[in-house]
Amino acid sequence: MSERDRYFQEISRTFLARRGAPFFLSPKDLELIASWEKAGVPLAVVLEGIDRAFAPWPEGKRPRGKVLTMAYCQNQVRRLYDLRRDRRIGNPGRTVPGRDEKRIKALAEVDEFLARGGALPDLEALARRAREVLSARAPDEDVLERLDEEVDGALAGDAVGRDRTHRIKTLREKIRVPYFAIFYY
Repeated sequence: MSERDRYFQEISRTFLARRGAPFFLSPKDLELIASWEKAGVPLAVVLEGIDRAFAPWPEGKRPRGKVLTMAYCQNQVRRLYDLRRDRRIGNPGRTVPGRDEKRIKALAEVDEFLARGGALPDLEALARRAREVLSARAPDEDVLERLDEEVDGALAGDAVGRDRTHRIKTLREKIRVPYFAIFYY
């Protein structure tokens, strides 16, 4: 089997399994896969993007009729690819860590934060909750993103607009609050 065939088959198999309908892909779906291949989007990034697109629903629990085409996953794939590309600028030989490696790194950052202590009690409570979620083999990434948003809200106080963004960034760095969502790693 050629590398191209493997690329198409793995993506097709993963998407159809997650969609829950063992039928076929449309010509538009195949065009989208071809565009990812042409753009050099690695297979692992596409598969992770598909998983992230379906993450809100456990396997087999997705509402019927909601996902018909691969376009449903396109934003997640693009987001992950852009993040990967941004991280590789200036370091083209660097490999992107796998999902479990990212989870382990995020968990280590949270453990280090909790071990330091001295942070606001609200932040420590959020970090402990993130630790619970990250300890699962397949963490709920939506929960981790919501926890990150809660951290941002606690740090922002009543600041708005650019001041809010600046305040969050400054305090995250000063207090050394890790991000919980694994796509940061």
